[in-house]
Amino acid sequence: MPPGSSRRPAPLCRRLLKRMARRVHEESRTMCLAIPGKIVDSEDIGGFRVGNVRFGGVTRQVYLDFVPEAVPGDYVIVHVGFAISRLDAQEAARTFALLEEAIGPP
Repeated sequence: MPPGSSRRPAPLCRRLLKRMARRVHEESRTMCLAIPGKIVDSEDIGGFRVGNVRFGGVTRQVYLDFVPEAVPGDYVIVHVGFAISRLDAQEAARTFALLEEAIGPP
């Protein structure tokens, strides 16, 4: 379990997860959700590259080993505490807009 993952998700993420869970239940399907965040900083902890990633107003520690090219200031897609891909600022903004459209404003 990544450091800091025991904390509750940010309000925007919580609302999104609740709505998506209802849709999944209604449709009897399963799905995974990956959220974009901005890397604030990174460090080596016990041989793993870990970074503080900001999701809106909430910062969480995330494993960055799957995206070795990512540096502070970059946006990454995070799934269950692991950054799984890097994306540019325009794509991150577009993704945030789609998420907000799906669940409404904060």
